[in-house]
Amino acid sequence: MDNESRYGISDEYGRSRSAYNTAKNLERLRIVRGLQEVGFTASGRQGVPGYTSRGCIAPCNLGLWKWVFAKKGRWIVVIDLQTLEQDPLTKAVHALEGVISVDVLPADEIAPGSWEIDDRYMRSVRARYGVENLYDPPAFESMCTRFCLPLSDQDRAELIDEILLRIDRLEEAHGEDAEGRG
Repeated sequence: MDNESRYGISDEYGRSRSAYNTAKNLERLRIVRGLQEVGFTASGRQGVPGYTSRGCIAPCNLGLWKWVFAKKGRWIVVIDLQTLEQDPLTKAVHALEGVISVDVLPADEIAPGSWEIDDRYMRSVRARYGVENLYDPPAFESMCTRFCLPLSDQDRAELIDEILLRIDRLEEAHGEDAEGRG
């Protein structure tokens, strides 16, 4: 029995959750299409239904946790449609729903989707930002953006421009010609 049935969650709640899921999928699709228009290969991803934290909790649906996985040349971009943050005083961890975060990393650091199978993505985050978790301040401050859902057309264009700028900066830091990216 799922949590919705177990706790007698109303049909109204189910309809609201479904409408929200549809709206978030549409926002993700618009980001994917915008990235494809500037030469990225991109696809939308989401958490799995029936997640159990490796058997530690009752199955729950992570389908509302959504992100975009994109690749251009030697760069991978992960765009989360929600961001983890830790309160600096209380150390409480918060999921900032609708706050967009962006991580850009060399494609040779991680195979597409491999963080869904093993810990290569988290090892990459730990090494690049010197942190243990995505919500630790150096990672959060580097990845969190000013963008929140829903995105206007202008916000979406500015988000993509920011991603391209991050790639250019990384290429400059690695001594590469920005014109040479694929």
